[in-house]
Amino acid sequence: MSKIGIVIPILNNFKGSVETIESVRTSHQWEPIVLPQWRRNRPLSAAWNIGISKALNERDCDYALVINDDILFAPHTIDNLVREYQNLPEDVLLLSACNVRSHVTETYGTPYGVFELPDPGVSGNFSECPDFSCFMVDNRLFPRVGQFDENFIPAYFEDNDMHTRINLLGFRAGATGSAQYYHAASQTQKPDSFHQMFESNRDYYISKWGGMPHQETYKTPFNRSDTSPKEW
Repeated sequence: MSKIGIVIPILNNFKGSVETIESVRTSHQWEPIVLPQWRRNRPLSAAWNIGISKALNERDCDYALVINDDILFAPHTIDNLVREYQNLPEDVLLLSACNVRSHVTETYGTPYGVFELPDPGVSGNFSECPDFSCFMVDNRLFPRVGQFDENFIPAYFEDNDMHTRINLLGFRAGATGSAQYYHAASQTQKPDSFHQMFESNRDYYISKWGGMPHQETYKTPFNRSDTSPKEW
C-alpha cells in the first residue's frame, strides 16, 4: 500500500472542493493537503510547488496527486492511476487521469454519473497528452526537471511549460484512460482582468519558448545558451 498526498489549491469553489474530497475512494493511505489560495496571493504554480514538496518531503508520501477543486473521482480512479504509474517506463515522470466529462454528461445526464462508471481495469494504455487538472508525480520530477515556473501569474501556461521542459530533458508525461474522472471546469470565478493576465502569460510563454504550445522553436529558455530547461 502506498501513501498519497492529495494536493488541492482552493480559490473560491468551496462547495466543489468539499465534493471533490468526499469523492475520494482508494485502498491506499491518503491525506488531503489543502492550500488556501483564497487568502494567499500566489500563482497556481507556486501552490503546486508547495503542495508537491509538502506531500513528498514533509509528509513522506510516495506520490503527490495534484487536483483542481472542481473534479469528481470515479471509484476506481486513484487505484488505477497508481497501478498504471507503477507500471510505466522510468522516463515517464508525470501521469494524469482522463477527464470523461462529455461521456458522463451524455450517458448519465449528471456529473454524479461518474460514480457509476464501470472499472476499465489497468490496460497499460498511455497517451502523451496529460491533463493538469488531475495529475500524479513522485520524488523524481523536481530533481530532474525543476519546479513549476512561478512567473505564470496567476495561472495558465504553467502546465504547458512543465510539459515542454519534461520533453526537452528527455522524459515524458502523459495520461491513462484507465483512471477516469469528471472535471466540471470554469467553476473558479475569474477577475475582470483575467483576459489581460491570460495574454500576459501567453506572451511570456512565447518569449520563453519561441512559440505557442506545440509550436515551440527554442531548446532552452529564452533561447539562451547559458540556460537549461531545468531552470525557470
